[in-house]
Amino acid sequence: MLINLVVNGIDAVRAGGSVALTARRVNDAGRPRIAILVTDTGPGIPPDLLPRIFEPFFTTKSEGGTGRGLAICRDIVRAHEGQIQVDSKVGTATTFTIQLPEAGRDAR
Repeated sequence: MLINLVVNGIDAVRAGGSVALTARRVNDAGRPRIAILVTDTGPGIPPDLLPRIFEPFFTTKSEGGTGRGLAICRDIVRAHEGQIQVDSKVGTATTFTIQLPEAGRDAR
């Protein structure tokens, strides 16, 4: 899932752009969670396309895109009782935020 988000970010950035991964602990209504953010400095996602990016087979790539990557990422996150969201500003950056339950001390 993270590899897909990073590769998408790399595909989106122009020369001199960047992709960054960050992680932090967060508290969601008393539940400890881990937030993982993947941010790229690409051109952003137009607002009219944002509602569709997790749809299976929807792609904006002219070559090499199947439109399955983000749908699969969403399904993986949901299967682990998490959430995925996107924040994008056209011309500036896009950030995908994944929140997953924090593993307990006894988790393996």
